[in-house]
Amino acid sequence: MELKYVVREGETSDLHKIVVLYRTVASRSGGIAREADEVTEAYVRSFVSSSN
Repeated sequence: MELKYVVREGETSDLHKIVVLYRTVASRSGGIAREADEVTEAYVRSFVSSSN
């Protein structure tokens, strides 16, 4: 099965989905260098807004 996708810059409208994704990954051992409770909307907003 071939997957096709398009990579684009993050937008403010993606904020909630990115927060959910980061919290999910952070809750798994070895996921990212953050704990799930450290992933806040402000944390995600900081790098989403700087990516534009």
